[in-house]
Amino acid sequence: MRPAAHSRLAVAQFGGSYNQALGGPLVIAGNNGHAYAFPKYRSENTLELFYRDRFGAMNIDDSYNFTFPPANGGAYFLITMASDNQNLPTSHMAVAFHEDFGEPCEGSTPPALASYTNDYSGNLFYNGSMIKPAINPALMAINPQGNLLAVSAATSYPCYTTDGPGLQIFHFNGAKPITGYSNVLTKNPIYSIAWDKSNHLYATSHSANKLYVFTVTSNSITPVAGSPFTLNGPSTLVVRPL
Repeated sequence: MRPAAHSRLAVAQFGGSYNQALGGPLVIAGNNGHAYAFPKYRSENTLELFYRDRFGAMNIDDSYNFTFPPANGGAYFLITMASDNQNLPTSHMAVAFHEDFGEPCEGSTPPALASYTNDYSGNLFYNGSMIKPAINPALMAINPQGNLLAVSAATSYPCYTTDGPGLQIFHFNGAKPITGYSNVLTKNPIYSIAWDKSNHLYATSHSANKLYVFTVTSNSITPVAGSPFTLNGPSTLVVRPL
């Protein structure tokens, strides 16, 4: 991703009619032309698309296509998203959902992960079957190469307490469904994650005062020497893209 474009998107003012609080940071597509978000407050089957106009303001676009996975009678609620940041004719997104059938925990399904392809018009196309993580997804990050997806959790999912905190890695396959890779890598809650360009995944646990660092390739996952490291109140990760 080109840093200048990313910075402009990050500080742009919102134009148009959008006035709801966002459920998380804007997730910027690999083409740097569109950004996605979902409302902070309970809103079923909803994902918003923004584009930056020539004046630098972010505007909502209601004309794009976004296909939710096949439902079983419920409504999908978004949890978190990540972009592969590949500036190609098409790039891809990972999206975490859960399907709700009414009141919380009354028949709701556990969270699941899906892959999407997005085009230069901002349309998002569902790439087949979903996969269930073993943790409660709160944050996701795709590595710079676009083939590995890290998922972190700080708390248990209230409806499925077996979906607890920790860190898990999946194979991200672009236009094909996400597939499994690791088991849960940490027992401690994970509050922030980031990749560098040298196959390293960083993860912080505020409650445990730990920084985990793994060397991750498509064939192996290895803690670096000394990991986890003890830190005093680790906060948000900032990783230089070396």
